[in-house]
Amino acid sequence: MELLKISLLTIFKPSEAFIQLKKNRKNFDIISPLIILVLLILVRVFEIYFTHYPLTQIEPRQTSILREFFKSIIPVLTWIVSCYAITTISEGETLISEQFSSTIYCLIPYIILTIPIVFFSHILSIYDISWFNFLQAIKWLWVVILIIYSTKTLNNFTIGKTILVCILSIIAAILIWLLIGLFYVLTIQVVNFIDELIKEIRLLRIR
Repeated sequence: MELLKISLLTIFKPSEAFIQLKKNRKNFDIISPLIILVLLILVRVFEIYFTHYPLTQIEPRQTSILREFFKSIIPVLTWIVSCYAITTISEGETLISEQFSSTIYCLIPYIILTIPIVFFSHILSIYDISWFNFLQAIKWLWVVILIIYSTKTLNNFTIGKTILVCILSIIAAILIWLLIGLFYVLTIQVVNFIDELIKEIRLLRIR
């Protein structure tokens, strides 16, 4: 099964995993990354509801499954778009499908480490929160390293250029959200203006 094969390679031989994704560019498998995304959301929900209460970063009543869905998916999709855009103008070799698949596979450490960390949290107290945070940091560090490594491997970049591309991709992602926020604010203002204009026209007709 392709999903299991690439997942294991991502954990133990990441360079081989990303090379395999590049070799299979003509047979793009969208199902496997989507399965991983579903697992990501399920694991995130599990983490929120089952982490030992004194160590939890967010209470279940403060969020919802829908909110966590968007909080999990949107940053990933934003990174895919921004990184693909930057690699394209930097003479990269990655297709958008490869960027999508590689980014999703890079999230596997989050999936496989979160569950044992959650169980481990139940033998910790609030005084051991530094241990809990340390394990969380290792989990995210692994993800970041894989993302950097995938960018380097898929595009045949040097390590220096890879770091630069990743930094520019982060800046691009921030700009994307600033533009979305600006568009949202302007849209609300236009809607309010039209609403007020309609109200004024109705008042004039009444008079």
